[in-house]
Amino acid sequence: MDDFDYGAANEEQILARASLLEGMRLGDIPGAKLTAADPSRGRQEVGHAVESWFGIPPNPTSAPDFPGAGIELKTIPLVRTASGLRVKERTVVSLINFVELAKETWETATVRKKLTILFVFFEHRPGRPKSEFPIHSIVLWEPGGEIEQQIRRDWETVHAKVLAGLAHELTETDGRILGPCTKGADSTVLRAQPFSGQLAKSRAFALKPSFTLALYVEPKLAPLEPKQIAEIASLEELQQAFHGFVGQDIRAISRDLGVKPSAAKDFAARVVRKALLQSSPLTKTEFKLVGPTVRVIRVGRDLYPYEAISFPAFSHVDLIEEIWQDSALLSYLEHMLLAPILGTVRSTPPDECVIQEPVYWRPTAAQLELIEAEWTTFRDLIASGKADSLPTESQTRAIHVRPHARDSTDRDPTPGGGSQIKKSFWLNKRFIQRILSGD
Repeated sequence: MDDFDYGAANEEQILARASLLEGMRLGDIPGAKLTAADPSRGRQEVGHAVESWFGIPPNPTSAPDFPGAGIELKTIPLVRTASGLRVKERTVVSLINFVELAKETWETATVRKKLTILFVFFEHRPGRPKSEFPIHSIVLWEPGGEIEQQIRRDWETVHAKVLAGLAHELTETDGRILGPCTKGADSTVLRAQPFSGQLAKSRAFALKPSFTLALYVEPKLAPLEPKQIAEIASLEELQQAFHGFVGQDIRAISRDLGVKPSAAKDFAARVVRKALLQSSPLTKTEFKLVGPTVRVIRVGRDLYPYEAISFPAFSHVDLIEEIWQDSALLSYLEHMLLAPILGTVRSTPPDECVIQEPVYWRPTAAQLELIEAEWTTFRDLIASGKADSLPTESQTRAIHVRPHARDSTDRDPTPGGGSQIKKSFWLNKRFIQRILSGD
């Protein structure tokens, strides 16, 4: 491979070599082996192919991928959805050894030494050979300023729980940018922790998909200032700024914000979203990239929703390849702002509904375990060809699956052939009521 030496290369040499990947397909990389059908092995094949481009041997070590420059290499799959590209999975930075973590400070933290990263973004195209996946861009990143401070706060959150003997209570939501994801396809691997005899799930520090997506999009759109990303991470501040709208009806707020009256079903949601944007330091595009998943919910006086909360429609074929910690559903759930609007009866016109206090929901460990179990049931039923006979809302406690399509002709291919009307995951109404009520 010319005279490129991955072990001694400096930053300039690495970037020069990496830039040649842009516009290539994975199959264009000499010697790339991309034949595995198993999703986990397929991910490894992509990583090995990109490593081979730089001459990096496949045997992993604790040293950086580019030792001379102290730079790690990460391949990031993007998937195209109706609303644009999203990052397919979180980016694992380093495994967490609970015993060793307890001895560290931020200045000596293992993960801190692995945060200079060369990202290779490629597009995962379902149903196509991996050799045809295009490589879109290369980004060299190192945290600084407010971003580094937020990552430090994320690390300190995890560190504090470990010191308190609560490693078993860690969840993916313990971190705004850097979170402790479970490590292992079935989430059953357990490890010892200090200060407690209770075993904890094996975990790794990982960058959230929403953040790595921002790193990908930033060069193509208006840049995001580090301080802005850090500010939106404080949902409590956003709630305080939004408080001035609480108690007002949708009609009054729409006049104040210049939203034209409409009979459209999403009118109230558009008004609330504009009020949230006005309460935030971010632009609409920036909020979409790094803000929370916002759901506007019409509720009665007991906070029971008139409708369940839906998420974007999923691909049946893609769903069966997902594992929970990299699932699209988890990425929506772990950063949610629920904005209830009160209508005394179901027939209350949307513009007469009154805005209530929003709830920033971080799922608890117990809630995530419940949702993961039900999500796994749905995934496995679809994989076994039973996409037409899934449990209903009355048969589950947290989530269910039902149609989410324009009409009966809006269909999606299913594993093994055939098709089903497009579907999505929904949060159950009773489950939402408990979240809003603080139960």
